[in-house]
Amino acid sequence: MNYIEVGKIVNTHALKGEVKIKSYSSTDRFKVNNTLYMGNDYIEVKVKSHRFTDGFHYCVFYNYEDINLILPFKNKFLYIKESDLEPLEEDEYYIKDLINMKVYNEDKKLIGIVKDVTEYPANYMLEILKSDGKISLVPFRKEFIVDVTDVIVIHEIEGLI
Repeated sequence: MNYIEVGKIVNTHALKGEVKIKSYSSTDRFKVNNTLYMGNDYIEVKVKSHRFTDGFHYCVFYNYEDINLILPFKNKFLYIKESDLEPLEEDEYYIKDLINMKVYNEDKKLIGIVKDVTEYPANYMLEILKSDGKISLVPFRKEFIVDVTDVIVIHEIEGLI
């Protein structure tokens, strides 16, 4: 079975097992009673409570309502089953599918490979590892992204790369 990373437990919060989560997915993943899989062993957990503050999700999982029970999972990832992914609308992409895609400009010149996708308040940014080892950030917006198929084609403007 394949699992998809949807977040990371970055810290504990208080004594009743609440964890601070950096999300790599939509807010819906952390709704009360949703099922997630925790850590390298993909331990099934169910969300007991959820709140969103300052860009982080705070959750308590059933059967982990004590800091001593949840502490071993600090810095571990949260997953869902790949079969639980929702269908996408046109021009929507899963971040996991963009990672490691080759990036070309409109002249078919290879620019680099997508190493990560980071969410900023205004939009998502592609972190492109160029052949010289440097990283360029390109907004994932229709003004810059010409096409996404097996590769990503960008509209390269002066100062972008």
